[in-house]
Amino acid sequence: MSSRQKSFFATPSEVFSWIEESTSLLSLSAVLRHNPGQALEEWDGSKNSLLTSLFIYLAQSKTDLRTVPANNIMPGKLGWIRVVPPRLDQSRLSETVIQSRSDWWDNAIRSTCENRATHHLYAKITKVISPILKSPVHAKNIITGRTSSYQDMGYTDGAVELFNSGHGWVQEGTSNVIFSPRIFSE
Repeated sequence: MSSRQKSFFATPSEVFSWIEESTSLLSLSAVLRHNPGQALEEWDGSKNSLLTSLFIYLAQSKTDLRTVPANNIMPGKLGWIRVVPPRLDQSRLSETVIQSRSDWWDNAIRSTCENRATHHLYAKITKVISPILKSPVHAKNIITGRTSSYQDMGYTDGAVELFNSGHGWVQEGTSNVIFSPRIFSE
């Protein structure tokens, strides 16, 4: 029972291209979740629908979405990989996150269950994006001034271009840490 996660900074266009390449190369299906509680939908191939979604789920095969409750999605049970797409506004680029979770609680049998195939799919998917990622990502706590370098986080050339044009790199929900492709000066 475990989870895997890959975080990186990339432009929305780069993430769209990566999803498009992954679904084609690996014969995957993409499912979109736009809002909590709203019905899931199969990806129609459009860039806008993909990048305006709250989450993107990548699956080995098509799923009858009528059987998946939108308010209780269990990616591990379904064998789905969850992608949190980047958000880009006037001054910030949020990270992209790829997540795999192999376990879930099954209320019917009152036990934790596991689907290890989820991690195999995660490995295939991350193999497609990894060649274009550079690392490490450097972080600085803007309150304490402490800095760190993260070898397991990556970034793309497009994210560097945005950074150089003044877009800060951020993690959603974290307001006291900034990220950079370069080491912070003291």
